[in-house]
Amino acid sequence: MDFQLDIVFLHFEPSDLLKAFTYAKAARMDRFRNHIVHCRVVVDIPHHHHSKGNECLVLVEILVPGGMLVVRQAGVKVHTDEDLCRAIGVALNKAYVKLRVFSETRIRHHKARTRSYRRHMRRIDPASFNDDLDRVERMTGSPEAFPA
Repeated sequence: MDFQLDIVFLHFEPSDLLKAFTYAKAARMDRFRNHIVHCRVVVDIPHHHHSKGNECLVLVEILVPGGMLVVRQAGVKVHTDEDLCRAIGVALNKAYVKLRVFSETRIRHHKARTRSYRRHMRRIDPASFNDDLDRVERMTGSPEAFPA
């Protein structure tokens, strides 16, 4: 992976399965490594006293050139590690889609800008180019119009 990835678990001790799953899902964004400067995934279960399941918060922050993409998945009831994996997967999928849209708009903007430059360029015909050189020679008396 060519970008820095931080995975933070707050207020609970994660299992090895949870760590591996989060890293694997976040590593999927390696496809857009040219657009990512830093990625941070925060998984938090702030209160452990809910009788119907703990609510978790998954926050994904992706620092890109020119800004930051943030995805927040909150209020998901968590009973087991599988529920937490599902919440992390949903948040990272949303972040992946946001990053893909961001990179496509940058590429589209860049292509549009290069196309507009091409529109203003004219094609040089070799025959007219030689005629222009002959005209410069007649005006200046030498083949080198602008000596160095």
